Amino acid sequence: MSMALLLVQEGQEIKSAMPWLFCKSQLLGGGLVTSSSQQFKKGAVIGDCNELMKWIELVANAQFSEVAIHRLNSMFSRQRYDIDAIIDGIIVWENLFGAGGTHELRYRISMNMARVIADTTNDRLRLQKEIVTLYDKRSHIVHGGKPPNSSEVSVLTKRIGEITIAAIRSLLTKYPSLVNSGDAGFKRLFLEGAEEPDSSD
Repeated sequence: MSMALLLVQEGQEIKSAMPWLFCKSQLLGGGLVTSSSQQFKKGAVIGDCNELMKWIELVANAQFSEVAIHRLNSMFSRQRYDIDAIIDGIIVWENLFGAGGTHELRYRISMNMARVIADTTNDRLRLQKEIVTLYDKRSHIVHGGKPPNSSEVSVLTKRIGEITIAAIRSLLTKYPSLVNSGDAGFKRLFLEGAEEPDSSD
């Protein structure tokens, strides 16, 4: 449900669904509504209920890993200037698009994501390059490099969030079989369309 509430938000700044869900659970349980939940309710989140139901069904059928769901919620629950949001987002990328071991992980993730999100070769090339750059920013942070300032963190978090949501939406609507498919699923995606060998030889 929490992932579906993120995916349904289009044409607006994506907000965490966790305070909204907590608010509803408190109301159903007769508890008090917190001030953070009240403030969260001021913004439109759900939008079209039919659209929300579509995403709920797609997410339920996909069976994402707990790591992906937890880190996705964690990313959007943080403040925009929280550097941990960058780390959360890239962990989602690694979990969903990094199957096949740790060798050349950055290259594999960027290629898989660009292939899934973009529809043309030129767009894929541009996006793959951008994903590599964002991945390197995260690596620089976690490996002891000088951290970016708060404004840079805000820009990075926003863009990583946009790409992450776009990737998940595309997985669910265009390539649902790739969720938890492992390295073999993405290899098949890249090689699809190749002629099968002639078995009569």
